[in-house]
Amino acid sequence: MEHFFDHFIITRFNLRQSIWENDKNQIQVNDIVWLEDRYKLFKKFCFPSVQSQFNQNFKWLVFFDSKTPIAFKNMNTLLHDEYGNFIPIYVDSFELFGTSLPKIVENYRNKDKSFVVTTRLDNDDCFHKEAVAVIQKHFISKSLTIIELCHGLCLQIGHKKKLSLKKNITYGPFISLIENAKKANSFLTVYNREHTQWEGAAYYIPITSGYYWMQIIHKRNVINELSKDLTCNKVYLKGFEFIGNLKFSLRYCIFIYLKRIKQYFRHFKQQVA
Repeated sequence: MEHFFDHFIITRFNLRQSIWENDKNQIQVNDIVWLEDRYKLFKKFCFPSVQSQFNQNFKWLVFFDSKTPIAFKNMNTLLHDEYGNFIPIYVDSFELFGTSLPKIVENYRNKDKSFVVTTRLDNDDCFHKEAVAVIQKHFISKSLTIIELCHGLCLQIGHKKKLSLKKNITYGPFISLIENAKKANSFLTVYNREHTQWEGAAYYIPITSGYYWMQIIHKRNVINELSKDLTCNKVYLKGFEFIGNLKFSLRYCIFIYLKRIKQYFRHFKQQVA
């Protein structure tokens, strides 16, 4: 099938910005310790999830600070050699990322294509292996259209592993933007504004079947937290490619089981009341 668009997944890695100097535990981000931790997460969760996409018709632009230590730049070169869709790009600041992104996308796109699709993905999160295929399946030739994967997962890692479902998200951090690339003015890209600010600014296509993204909840998150809809059913993890086996504790599974029983009896009482 002929594609009328170029698709770019865009990820910000360690860009310098003043608004997020510390994580949720008030520990500095973007220092060497932070970078080491973040690369471990990136290589365990994010990178393999993109590398394993069924549909590989996209480029993955990952943005790093120009002052990233040489050891990590060398690591990026190795990652690119392993997976050509991964393209590391170095910029001087968060602000420069915002102003230069459309021009960078323009440089990498196929000028014969009429549309550009840009997709958000954070460096410590991951996609289901069918995510790109599903996004592209919902492509329409309408400029300024948001495609949203409305359902996803939150996985808490570390000593106490937990999994929760996130449903019916609107204008979340995994949206994609369709734009006409043939217009006289430069296109915007999905990072033109915060994801929550696209409401009312574009045509909207919600995808309400399947769980196609996963947020990784860890000790160095800036803001992300688990949702209340907890589960220990590993069937939800099928299709998420990441390194290592995941085991939930017996105590956690019993907690989920008892919670479900309580919810059942509460619902039963309401029905017979």
